Amino acid sequence: MKLLFLFLCFFLISCKEVHADLKYTYEGGEGPKMDLLLKENGDAEFVGGFKWLNPAKWELDKSKKNITLFFPKGKETDFETFVIHSKEKVHGNWVNPSKVDLVKRSVMYKNANKLNILGFNFTKVKKE
Repeated sequence: MKLLFLFLCFFLISCKEVHADLKYTYEGGEGPKMDLLLKENGDAEFVGGFKWLNPAKWELDKSKKNITLFFPKGKETDFETFVIHSKEKVHGNWVNPSKVDLVKRSVMYKNANKLNILGFNFTKVKKE
């Protein structure tokens, strides 16, 4: 009975979907080097820039490979900039927001490897 209980606990734990911590980096150039940290608990934090957008949240839709960032403290002008960049292509790739929701104060990206945030291209950092 004890063995069955342990097996059941292990099974339930292994079925839970867990978001790994993710990091995106803007290497600098037109602005300072910045990082966007996406934490396992759904929190997101900018380090080195865009601090007025903190605290932020994030969600990942693995089936569609979409990532959505939520910026409750984002200004109206921030979201206007997101909308402008949602209509541009960068080097033939869509790294820009594919959907901007002013009511939810969210920005969705179809490509989770690169994110254009307010005109700055952040690249996903691979875990070592």
